Amino acid sequence: MGIANAIRFAWREKEMEPFGRETFGRTILLGVLKLEVKDVLCLQANPLEGAYDVVLHTEGKHDEVMGRLKVVE
Repeated sequence: MGIANAIRFAWREKEMEPFGRETFGRTILLGVLKLEVKDVLCLQANPLEGAYDVVLHTEGKHDEVMGRLKVVE
């Protein structure tokens, strides 16, 4: 069972210089996705996986963000 309202952001180019947690939050979450601080319950860095896990406060906000993201496999 996964965590509700969670989104994993991971990069295919693992050699790319990683964003710091604060830079990711400000640039991607607050800047590109236009989230507000109150929308984010948790932002966790996973440096070994080159990813960030973001948990949003509401299912509605999660669905809104997922509608704007492109999933690349």
